[in-house]
Amino acid sequence: MKKFKFILILISFFACSQSYSAIFYVGNGAQCNVNSLSLALLGAIINGDESDEIRLTNSVNYTGQTNGSYTLSGFNSKANGDLSIIGGYETCTSADSSGMTLIGENQELNPIFDIKNESVVLLQNIQVTESDSTGISVQEASILVLQSSTVDNNDDSGISVFGGSGAIIDSGSLITENGSDDGVLVDNGGGIRCTGNSYIAIQGDLLSNYAYTGGNMYIDSGCFVSLQTGSSVSYGQADSGAGVYVGNGGELNANGDSGRISFSANIADNGGAIYVEGTGKATLTNAFIDANVARIKGTGLYASNGGSAELQVIMDRNSNCNTTSCSEFKENEIRDNLIYISGSKVRISRTIIQDNYFNNNTVPTETHSLIEVKNNGLLEMEYSSMVKNKINYLIYNRGDSELSHITALGNYYPAEITGNYDSYIWLRASGNLRIENSLLVGTQGGQNAPNTSSIISGKCNLIDNNYDWPDNSYIFGQVIFTNLTTGRQSSSSDGVDMCLRNTFPWTSSRDIEYQIAPINETTNPQGFPGEIGGFFDAGFDEVFDNVGSIELIFKNGFE
Repeated sequence: MKKFKFILILISFFACSQSYSAIFYVGNGAQCNVNSLSLALLGAIINGDESDEIRLTNSVNYTGQTNGSYTLSGFNSKANGDLSIIGGYETCTSADSSGMTLIGENQELNPIFDIKNESVVLLQNIQVTESDSTGISVQEASILVLQSSTVDNNDDSGISVFGGSGAIIDSGSLITENGSDDGVLVDNGGGIRCTGNSYIAIQGDLLSNYAYTGGNMYIDSGCFVSLQTGSSVSYGQADSGAGVYVGNGGELNANGDSGRISFSANIADNGGAIYVEGTGKATLTNAFIDANVARIKGTGLYASNGGSAELQVIMDRNSNCNTTSCSEFKENEIRDNLIYISGSKVRISRTIIQDNYFNNNTVPTETHSLIEVKNNGLLEMEYSSMVKNKINYLIYNRGDSELSHITALGNYYPAEITGNYDSYIWLRASGNLRIENSLLVGTQGGQNAPNTSSIISGKCNLIDNNYDWPDNSYIFGQVIFTNLTTGRQSSSSDGVDMCLRNTFPWTSSRDIEYQIAPINETTNPQGFPGEIGGFFDAGFDEVFDNVGSIELIFKNGFE
């Protein structure tokens, strides 16, 4: 009876009044407009095409079969007006929100919020929780703006965006513990599922979501996802892509800008942090990939079946980041390999690969390595380092790999009897592996790859031993480091000003610090040792010490 009277009052009120933007307080008390969210939604519909705001107090219940599921349809400027639902008000007289309102505990197979029919909806200070279905469904060209909210413990995806829709998730929002019903995983996208030519921009965190494919996030079928500064993707679990899975037609752009985006402690069979497949693409700028695990392949990155015509994955840093380790793989646990590239083209630039380690409790495979390239895969890698990794081989190459300005230092593997031995650079390469302008210190060349091999080649590489390295592709010298843990050279090192430009057309002239190369170190003669007339430093870092203002930067076509 109360609902019926309220509807009559609303109808008569709006019939006699000009349409305007309304604020509905939901709660119990004389100052409250309505006592349920359903009635507030009805009021917003009757109000016409003006934008409305619904403010929720915690004096009424928003959970269960009746109060835990809502369809938001036609909330746009052409129909019912854009809609804002803001939780956390103490009373209906409160001017500001001071907490969060719980909505959900819906045991039916319906989303808690089903946003459809071109709706534009803001949800703020709301906990969307415990649905037997999806937490929030966004479809039919609708838009969700999620602010300072939590989406958690929903059996299906936390948020599902499809049908040409969009979602904007701010830095105060958390998507967590979705995608599992008593241990039974949802098929894909435990935290977020995005398909059907839709888009998502995320500054918030995805934490501990579960699915068979794409534990924290699943991107497919024309969806574009932008991960922005400060966001993190952590502790996901899946068979494939525990952090993020990018399938056919999907695209991920993770850009940390002046900071970093972290992919941490995700666990999968394949693709612990990131799994990219087919026509899916990923661009990772200032990505920090750490403490992930893949029980089979690709602990940090799994790239598959993208073909060699276009780059499937690009990983790099930008000029806005103020630390050397802007783009980094660190302390990931390796069962077989850290980076797995099969039938895809991947470019890794200005990236540090450090302190990753092979699991001692796992039976060593013959091929365990930092990077594996196979099935006509192509790796392009520049101005990057592999330092202090506990691994037998740096690269297992059965595709085509081109490496320029690489520093390899302090990589080791425990010997079977006692002590440690230096890691091999490569293992039984059956494709084409070429390394140029690099520092390879404390490393062995290749195992089961004779030095007359035509598939291993290089130029202007400074190494400190001759373990199975191709003839005429190395130069002995003395490498002096300012810091043995980072691989940075001092100005007096033989690796400074020793190389001519590399031969790869795809490379740039920016070092690990995003400084231009080459730089002339005035106290070091060019080409001794090295290539006569060389100005480029070997390795991932261009030394800037003792550089005069007159000969600071050699452009001459380099940049």
